[in-house]
Amino acid sequence: MDVIIYEYENTLIGRIKGIGAHNFYNDEPGGSNEQKALSCIRYCIEYILGWDMEEAKEKFDNYIIETMKLSRLLAYIRWPAEVTYGNPKYILSLLYPTKIRYKRYEMIEEIYQNVLDETRQFPREYFFGSDGFYRFSVCLKYLFENYKTFRSCDELYRFILSPEGNRFLCEFKLRTPADQFDINIIDCIHYITSNDPASELYYCYYSFESQFKKEMIHDQTIVSRENC
Repeated sequence: MDVIIYEYENTLIGRIKGIGAHNFYNDEPGGSNEQKALSCIRYCIEYILGWDMEEAKEKFDNYIIETMKLSRLLAYIRWPAEVTYGNPKYILSLLYPTKIRYKRYEMIEEIYQNVLDETRQFPREYFFGSDGFYRFSVCLKYLFENYKTFRSCDELYRFILSPEGNRFLCEFKLRTPADQFDINIIDCIHYITSNDPASELYYCYYSFESQFKKEMIHDQTIVSRENC
């Protein structure tokens, strides 16, 4: 029997306080540490509780994690930014990856809805880099699908790039991260409407129009300074 399993069983019956840190290589999550933690969680689910995968899907939750003294092991799992720490569904997706699919976009949508419900905030640096662009695009798509619909790409672009659209993004908490992380809204719309036959046409048109307006404002600013 593995040492970690032996210590886990003794933890459950109260013989020792908990699984020792010596079972892991360091305090870092992921890698072999994550695999050791998951092996112990699997042992708990399949051998102590005697559940198969279907039962685990129905019953494995935060209460079970706490009751079965698995909380300490969560620190060795690497949690993506869009997954709430300790999420039981994500744990099961790691244990049974071919059967329980972890759908990243669903987790992003869940976090965004929580932000709208004001039960949490976006994680720090959540919209940074290429991953941040993807997350922002998912949030934008979720917003359009659930809070305001459009009949065409053209209508969507015209609305979002209007003052009304700007207020809409502010109201639904996407304007600030777009500004903070320099996210191009036009690029995001192009990404989420890529299946529309007219997507490329309107992307090129509104990209050109947006750049033209910026250059006009820039030129007017220079002229104003020269006249001072």
